[in-house]
Amino acid sequence: MRGLIRDAAPERGSAPRFRRLPGLAAWAELFARGGGRVLRHRVTPDDLVSLRADHELVVIAAGRGELAGIFPRDERRHARQVTAWSRVMLTGPHHVWELYRLADRHPPTADRFANSFGDPAGLIDWFLHPEGATAYVDGVRRTCP
Repeated sequence: MRGLIRDAAPERGSAPRFRRLPGLAAWAELFARGGGRVLRHRVTPDDLVSLRADHELVVIAAGRGELAGIFPRDERRHARQVTAWSRVMLTGPHHVWELYRLADRHPPTADRFANSFGDPAGLIDWFLHPEGATAYVDGVRRTCP
């Protein structure tokens, strides 16, 4: 099987980018174990034609570089979570206040809040929905005195 995975901007921070996409990282590892070739390095728009001709599969992470104009970001996907997160933060239903109280005395929860500013999608499982918040708080209470 011939194929290629390219990262458009692997200089500073490319490893975290792969870690943020655990499915892609696992897929790349499986692909390599099956005989595929996984390469990660800077790609320019001029490289795209030859990449397409030379490989059956090309996966490109556009980032914010030149390729972002060719592969535009789907803002709707991100806007949904930001809107929902903002609504919950401002209205403060009961389950959110439980999480705020927990964060006040549990540094990992406070860190989780802070880290979610960069990626609000991470809030969906444990913050936006009352059931998820209750399960999270109960889990922390079981493991921490």
